[in-house]
Amino acid sequence: MGAAALLAGCSTGASTASSAKTAALHARLTVTPSSSTTTPSSPTPETAAGTGAADGAGAATVAIDGAGTNAVAGAAPPPQAPLATSPAAPDPSVIAHDEAQIAALYDNCIYLGPGGCQGEFTVATTPDGAGGLVYAIELGKDGMDSCSWGDVYFFDGERLITASHELVPHAQVGYNGVSSPGPGEFAIKYIVNPSVSTFCYQYGTAGTDTYVYRWSGSAITLVSGQPPNPPLVLG
Repeated sequence: MGAAALLAGCSTGASTASSAKTAALHARLTVTPSSSTTTPSSPTPETAAGTGAADGAGAATVAIDGAGTNAVAGAAPPPQAPLATSPAAPDPSVIAHDEAQIAALYDNCIYLGPGGCQGEFTVATTPDGAGGLVYAIELGKDGMDSCSWGDVYFFDGERLITASHELVPHAQVGYNGVSSPGPGEFAIKYIVNPSVSTFCYQYGTAGTDTYVYRWSGSAITLVSGQPPNPPLVLG
C-alpha cells in the first residue's frame, strides 16, 4: 500500500487513510534483539599440539594419522559441528496471526464486504537463518479507494519487521506480486503507470518492475531494482 504517500492528488481521503496506516505500522513495529549461537570450532594442528603429552623437550607429541592429518596421541577426536537444521514448513497458525495483524491496520477490509480481508492475502517465506522462517504477506487490496493496490508486510515469525511501502521504491505492489526467488530473498513486483498524471483506472497498465530484497538476520535490505524510464513511473 502506501498509496496516498505515493499517489498524492488521488484523493484527500486516500492521503488520510495512508497516514493513519503508516502511523499504525510504526506503532506496531518492535525491535527484538536477534540471538546468536557460537559453534565451537575444531582444533587446528597448532592448538591440538598444545594439548598433547609433552616429550622430553617439552613439546607435544603429534602423530600423523592415516588420512595424513595431525592427530594428538591419545587425544579425543575433535568435536563435530552440529548439522544445520532445515527450517520448518510454513505454520498456518503463524500465518493466521500475521494476517490478523495486517487486517487490523485496515479495519479488517470492511469496504470489501462481510468477508473482509479473507482471500486477499499472498504468502511467501524464506529461511531466517536460525531454523525458522521470515514471512512476506501481501494484502492485495483493501477496498479503501480505487487507487489502492497491494502492500507487503514482513514478519520474523510473528514479529512485524516492516512493510514494502517503508522500503525503496515506496511503491504499490501488483496483485500476487511477492515471491521468494532463493534462500533469504524476496522479490516484489511493483506496478508501473504510463505517466505521473495517470488516472486510477490506468494504474499498472504499463506492467511491473521487480525489486529484490534480502533478509540480513535483523532487517530487510534492498539487493536490486531500478525505476522505469520516463515517462513511465512506479505506481
